[in-house]
Amino acid sequence: MIKTTTEKRADGRIFAGSDPVYTATGT
Repeated sequence: MIKTTTEKRADGRIFAGSDPVYTATGT
C-alpha cells in the first residue's frame, strides 16, 4: 500500500504505544 505523508504520520501515532523503535525513528 502506498500512503501519503499525512497517513504515515498518523500511523506513527497509532503504533507509538506498541512499537518504540518505530516511534523513535519516525519513519
